[in-house]
Amino acid sequence: MAKKRTETGTPLRIDAFFIALGITLRIFINGNF
Repeated sequence: MAKKRTETGTPLRIDAFFIALGITLRIFINGNF
């Protein structure tokens, strides 16, 4: 049960990181093209 608690906390941070990365990539691509 302890492992599940840590697993539920990390995916949210990873999702937020990838969402922010995707937004920055879109802005970067839109800025270049």
